[in-house]
Amino acid sequence: MVKIEYCVCPLCARNRVLQSKKKGRIRWDLIDPLQSKLLQVREQHARVTGGSCEGFPIVESECLTLEEMMENPEYDDIIQGIKLQTLRILQALLKQGIVKKEELE
Repeated sequence: MVKIEYCVCPLCARNRVLQSKKKGRIRWDLIDPLQSKLLQVREQHARVTGGSCEGFPIVESECLTLEEMMENPEYDDIIQGIKLQTLRILQALLKQGIVKKEELE
């Protein structure tokens, strides 16, 4: 039997393989929280019988950064959820000594 290690994201609870042959070791630095489009809008295309599917292409013009999401009341619950869970993660990192208070300044 083969065992595979997974890492659970402390922010969203999604599981990802810790290490893969194709992508290597899991990384947490791929998204710039200030510049990246954190809300993606995608188009769903119907699968053609006997053919391939176009997948779910991103509609770049409708994707939003964190700042843009904050400007729209429709996403208040999402912003608050991110904030609260981020604070919980930060408190756990402080408690374990992984992050020092001086590093937050």
